[in-house]
Amino acid sequence: MFESINKPINCGGVLVHPGDVVVADGDGVIVVPWGKAEEIAKIARRIQEEDKKSRRRLYEDLGMPLDFTVEEKKKPE
Repeated sequence: MFESINKPINCGGVLVHPGDVVVADGDGVIVVPWGKAEEIAKIARRIQEEDKKSRRRLYEDLGMPLDFTVEEKKKPE
């Protein structure tokens, strides 16, 4: 039964508004309010890059071959 469109909903105890960004992976789900999405994306990217650097150092210290999770992205020419 269709109830409404573009109205806030409660999903798993979280209030989700139209336009919110919903991201999920094997570990869970996060809902980012639309007005905070750009700020949160910048923070998440910074955390991801720092994590990649520290894991790369660990791989190198252990003599492990590098894989796609720690390699630097090649910039398009």
